[in-house]
Amino acid sequence: MALAQGDNATAASALKTAMTEASASLPSRHPLRAWIALDQAELALRRGNRAAAQGLLEPALVALRACCTTSEIDRAAAEAMARQLTSGSGAR
Repeated sequence: MALAQGDNATAASALKTAMTEASASLPSRHPLRAWIALDQAELALRRGNRAAAQGLLEPALVALRACCTTSEIDRAAAEAMARQLTSGSGAR
């Protein structure tokens, strides 16, 4: 919710906590971990850190491609972000 509202500081803290908890109990390619990483990548991109966004997005895409159709909203967002990062354009 904080990410959607543009509250980057709160979003960063909540996402860090969520990933720590998910990493402790879920396999690395679990969809929930991919969704958290996708949100972290979006936050990194908003902050202008393209390298961090790319690093978070790549493993998330692997997991999302394995479990989700191309029309699933999070996979579609991840694919769009990947294109954006490849094309060199700024934050969405």
